[in-house]
Amino acid sequence: MKRRSTPFKASPQSNKLKKTCPPFKKIKGTKFAVDAFCYGDLPEVEIYFLTHFHSDHYIGLNGNFKHPVYCSKITGDLCKQVLNVKSNNIRILEDNKTTVIAGTKVTIIDANHCPGSVMIVFTLPNGQNILHCGDFRATNSMHTNPFLKNTNFDLIYLDTTLYDFPSQKESIESALSILKKKKLVMLKNGEDFSKLLIVCGTYTIGKEKFFLGIAENFKLNIWSTPEKNKILKTAINQDFNKTPSHLCGLHVLPMLNLNYDYLHRYLQKSKHFNEIIAFKPSGWEHSKDSFTQRENVAIFGIPYSEHSSFIELQNFIKFFRPKSIIPTVPGRGGNAKMQKHFSCWIGAENQKSQTKISDFFKVSNKPGSSTR
Repeated sequence: MKRRSTPFKASPQSNKLKKTCPPFKKIKGTKFAVDAFCYGDLPEVEIYFLTHFHSDHYIGLNGNFKHPVYCSKITGDLCKQVLNVKSNNIRILEDNKTTVIAGTKVTIIDANHCPGSVMIVFTLPNGQNILHCGDFRATNSMHTNPFLKNTNFDLIYLDTTLYDFPSQKESIESALSILKKKKLVMLKNGEDFSKLLIVCGTYTIGKEKFFLGIAENFKLNIWSTPEKNKILKTAINQDFNKTPSHLCGLHVLPMLNLNYDYLHRYLQKSKHFNEIIAFKPSGWEHSKDSFTQRENVAIFGIPYSEHSSFIELQNFIKFFRPKSIIPTVPGRGGNAKMQKHFSCWIGAENQKSQTKISDFFKVSNKPGSSTR
């Protein structure tokens, strides 16, 4: 499983990161590598790609990195801002625009994961088409993208980080339902809803749709720490430090700070708010009863992910029907069993239908290995 992204800052880099680079980090038939910065200087790789700015993908990348790094503008700006990567090593690619790199046609497409995240289409000189999904949440809109819908893919490097997630809209509606019920109770008791502080946990980037959806519904101003605000200005071009924190009904805090002790102290420092409802929007909250309340602090775990659900991933593969698939996250039973189910998805005969997600993917309730 993959490492969790840090709260709002880059992880310390280490000379001990070097290890054997797994084959799925390298694009077959090229001298390209994707999200492979922690394996040292790979002799067979000349060009590196970064799909998005989460630490389990950029770890090992720093100001001393000497190779060209191709990525989206948002990701590139964050690499320079947070990791001090030299500007002349960052090569910006535009969404839905093909660029020829070392004889290979390269196109990046929005991955619907976090700001700046991309999938990458490689068309090799021999005509082979390869798609690297990076981390993504599959949507039907991808079926209509002109660089995807008319392409016969020989190979897809597939993000297989998933649970049986609800849709993001359903997750946001779940949080809104909790808040609407709370507002009705407060009004019935003659309490002022503006005295309730809503807190949303996030990682370095990610979960923006969640807290923006809540703020829009309740017409709330958003506040974030100066460090986080700097990242959000780069990632989504919004400034959440214009309004004083006591006039903002929604605060964005690091996910790791969403515990009673921290939030109780946070509330005590405030002279405006009387209680807190905090949300932990994460794939790690799937199938967990993670509601806790002590005194005037309530914390709700909301199953919310920026990775594909099982059905979304299945529909994605059924639509594009690639000749072969390489998973980028290990699954239960190894690659052979995963390939059996991939074959079922793309319509191979005599394959038993997949019925349970736990039969296919390694499911773990232990946080700390992946940003979800």
